Amino acid sequence: MTSPFTPELPLPPVSLLTGASLFLDIDGTLLDLVDDPDSVVADDVLRSLILHVADALAGRVAIISGRSLAQIEAMFGPVAQLVALSGSHGNEHRWRGIEAHPIRPPSLDLATADLRSVLPVRTVS
Repeated sequence: MTSPFTPELPLPPVSLLTGASLFLDIDGTLLDLVDDPDSVVADDVLRSLILHVADALAGRVAIISGRSLAQIEAMFGPVAQLVALSGSHGNEHRWRGIEAHPIRPPSLDLATADLRSVLPVRTVS
């Protein structure tokens, strides 16, 4: 199989990818960290690569980020409609046009309270 992309590492064996899914983080992984995060836009080469990988993995590709879904869409354009997205540190998801916003479990608040009861709170001045 030939690819228009030149990887720095050798391609893994195809058998390893059978049934695999790929979760791609944005900031500092797919794209460099920059001083002005709002200026970041995925270029055509990266968008094409994501679509190529999504085709090869039968759509089992997700873009994940601490950014909101709206920010991811602005960065990736139409590609963001063709892969699964998880944004806002896992607080919003979209796949095949269906959006989900998980409810914060009460146990998380209990765990936070337990930690605060045993750890000193530091303030930043």
